[in-house]
Amino acid sequence: INSTIAIMQRHDLVPGAIRTINVYVPRAAIDTVCEPSAPKYAPGDLATALFSAYYNVASAAIRRRHSLDELTPEALQDPEVLALARKVTYAIDAESTFPRQYSGAVEIVTLDGRTYSDREDVNKGSSEQPLSAAEVEAKFMDNACRVMTRERAEALMAAILQIDRVA
Repeated sequence: INSTIAIMQRHDLVPGAIRTINVYVPRAAIDTVCEPSAPKYAPGDLATALFSAYYNVASAAIRRRHSLDELTPEALQDPEVLALARKVTYAIDAESTFPRQYSGAVEIVTLDGRTYSDREDVNKGSSEQPLSAAEVEAKFMDNACRVMTRERAEALMAAILQIDRVA
């Protein structure tokens, strides 16, 4: 997902210009995120979507992000995402370090024949590549604002950041 977003942003690609997207996943992950493929191409529920390489990569390519907003019932029915998901294929990642790291790669081929690739050897958010404080705060705010006002979320975050100072 991160590699897909990186390619889309770095090369300012538009989803309509994509011919194919190939994801490289660890062999051990195929039965979790790629197979069986039919329900994963068009996930009807959150559980299936969470474990669908096809849906998540297509959604990331179109929306250039991956958050809870991309996993709502409405988002799971987005015809643009579902059409692009059908262009996603997978291959075994020969360079995978799984299970030590959940590494992977993506290759995007455009309709005019250009090929772009990106690889994430150490997954973002792991102990070896942790989120920055700003990224954690932004993620907290994105999620908290789903259920409370921005002002309340900011106050809650401030309190949480001060928790180690509370006796």
